[in-house]
Amino acid sequence: MMGDAYLLWKLYELSLVRNNTHRYFKLLTIVDVELRPFLMKEKILCRNLQRIQNTLVIDVDTESNVKILKKIV
Repeated sequence: MMGDAYLLWKLYELSLVRNNTHRYFKLLTIVDVELRPFLMKEKILCRNLQRIQNTLVIDVDTESNVKILKKIV
């Protein structure tokens, strides 16, 4: 069974031969390399904070979790 990385590599090789890498792959920018991990982490933390706040609506005791996540975000 072939892995995803192998298939992507073969697609990239074929694109190089045909000189059309722009169709399948975009160039990495500084935002992709340095900021994207932080943006993804922030998105996950905000989503968790929203879930906890939604549980507060139905009277589940999660006050300590909300305070901790608000400090992190």
